Amino acid sequence: MLLAAALVTPNVASAARPDPTIAATSLPAATPGQTVIGAGDLIDIQVYDVQQLSFQGIRIDPAGHFSYPLLGTIDAQGKAPQVLSAEMAEGLRRYLVNPQVTVFVKESATNTVTVIGSVTEPGKFKLIGHTSLMDAVALAKGFTRIADQKQVTILRTIGGQQTAALFDMRKIRRGEMTDPPLLGGDKVVVGINHLEAAWRDALLAAPLLGIFAQLNN
Repeated sequence: MLLAAALVTPNVASAARPDPTIAATSLPAATPGQTVIGAGDLIDIQVYDVQQLSFQGIRIDPAGHFSYPLLGTIDAQGKAPQVLSAEMAEGLRRYLVNPQVTVFVKESATNTVTVIGSVTEPGKFKLIGHTSLMDAVALAKGFTRIADQKQVTILRTIGGQQTAALFDMRKIRRGEMTDPPLLGGDKVVVGINHLEAAWRDALLAAPLLGIFAQLNN
């Protein structure tokens, strides 16, 4: 069966399985190197020529919000700095003539990707510039011997819902499938090749079970 990237919303209550032949383009496009704001981030806000409305070191609260004069509570969760700048400028137009707002992410707590499963060094890694799925696996020092490279999943939260897309790394290397760019907060899960795992377990148990097996160099 051909495996392609299928974006689905996990639903354990449903007996229907997602169609594995959905095109890879079903994964929402990510802007390469895109930074989005999230809980715990530290941001600076500059309003051109209005010092009273320019601030440094504003911490985003756990809900993704922060307070700002004139505008009250602002929802910054999941927004790019440019998007938030435009929204704030629009709100300030009620008080200022042609306000120019710039939002900077001074310290990012969310611009990371987590890689777990059958990789050599699972962990959380900082996204720097354009980071693709293959880059993330490389940051985790590559696959283990029992990794199932046909079963590599990206988990991504979109609009408050967790979604998943399945990728075949062999096809990506052959250029048959797009190597998707990652976003901050993504989680990469590398599956296990159960046949390889069972074979390895048999080798480890061989001295006890009296099983003869040839080791591959």
